[in-house]
Formats: sequence, C-alpha cells, structure tokens
Amino acid sequence: MFGHNALSYGNINNLLLGADSKIFRGTEYDQDYTGEHDMEVKVKYDYDTETYWWLASPYDYWQDTGVSKAAQVQSVDTEQDGALQGGVKKRLDDGYALTFESLNPADLDTKSTSSALSSFTKHTNKSLYPGLGSSDLYKPDERKTLKGVGNCAEKCLDDPNCIAFHHWYDHPEKQHEDFCYYWSKAMDVAEQIESLEDRLGEGDEGKGSGYQVNAYIKKEDDGTGNGNGNGNDTNTQESKDTNPLLIVGGLVGIGVAIYFAKYR
Repeated sequence: MFGHNALSYGNINNLLLGADSKIFRGTEYDQDYTGEHDMEVKVKYDYDTETYWWLASPYDYWQDTGVSKAAQVQSVDTEQDGALQGGVKKRLDDGYALTFESLNPADLDTKSTSSALSSFTKHTNKSLYPGLGSSDLYKPDERKTLKGVGNCAEKCLDDPNCIAFHHWYDHPEKQHEDFCYYWSKAMDVAEQIESLEDRLGEGDEGKGSGYQVNAYIKKEDDGTGNGNGNGNDTNTQESKDTNPLLIVGGLVGIGVAIYFAKYR
C-alpha cells in the first residue's frame, strides 16, 4: 500500500495549488484555516480500499488514513515519512484547513424529502437517458457527495442551468445507489427540444431488473420561485395524462354557452 496513489489523476500540482481544481467544498466535516498561511489537508474517499486518503504539504501523493468514517479523519496522527510524524491531526493543530472532496456514502446527509421537490414534476420509473443523452452537469466526485432525492432536488433547483435530474433508487453498484445525475439547458437548446417529456424512456435504461430510476423535470418558473406558480404544492407533482373525455366535455360546454349567448 506504500505510495499507493489510487485517488490522483492528472497533474498532482494542480490539486495542491490550483484553486480552480477544487471539486467539492462545504461538507459538515470541513474545517476553515486557523493559521497564518492558506495551507490545507485534502481528503477523498476511496471505494477500492473503503477508507479515506489525505494529501497535504510536503507530499505529492495521497496517503491512506486507515479510517472509513469522516469524523475520525481529523484524529489521524500517522504518516508514511517516519521523520515527519503527526499526520492530519498535527496539520490541523498547526492551522491547516480540512477539505473533503468526496465522502463515504455512509457519511452523507441523506434527505428523502425537501420542499424543493415541489418545483419538479416526477416521472416514476422513467429516464431521460438515452433520450436526452448523457448527463452533462457536475463532476463524478461532486455527484457522489449528494445522496437522497431531497438533496438532489435542492442542488438542481439552486442551479439555474439545471433543467432535470435522475434519482437512482435501486442500483446494484453501491457507488451509484441513491445518487443522482443532472442535465443542463445546453442539452435542451442543442437538441431544440419542445418537451423533455417526449424524451422519457424506461426507468431501467435497458439494464434489466435491479435498476430503477425516477426522472424529475424542473417546472417553469413564473417568477415567484414556486416552479409552475402553485405555491401550495407540498409534494412533487406526478405526471398525469389528461383525460380525453374531460377535454371533449369542456369543448361541448363552451359550444353550448356560445349558442345561448348568440340566440337568446
């Protein structure tokens, strides 16, 4: 395991020095700088080892903390270089910031509901893939930090560029179970789509049994921030086909009213 670098990709210097390289920031386990210098300990969860790995100066490679819970990372006081002991704990004591770039799913704050869901139309066991193409919003590590349909709805609602998302509620691969994928307005414009509903397909996306996904399409905002304007919605509106008998009955009623208004 010594020198194992399972979580680095690309130029490691960009991870250490580039502000634009930050994938995710803002978990409940993060800590701000308390020292004089803007130094930080970066942490990622590795699905292969099922433990957290950390990266900080003077190292240019990731080290295994040996712990699987985010709350335990700040207490890790070991490191690979015998001459430099103290690990994550000493650096935090010296004023370093602590930034989690991905989390163990067990550490995620899972929301199964949220008021944000009232701004979406839910299509049960339906998928926008492959009808709308592959998800084009957010990097994989950022998506993995959001678990639960409530969190997913809040993420999409807060992003004006997001038009829809999927919630996998049954997926055999543990790193995807209860996670979401998102689509942007760019997909809508590029395909000149009149209705996203026209692109809906089966919820298993052709994968067969054991895979199920619900699609959530953002309602048009009337300026009130309540999606379709119905501020009394407390649950996600399920998509329903309009009853053709109601349409015919309405047209007949309008015709009768016009007749009596003209010939009375």
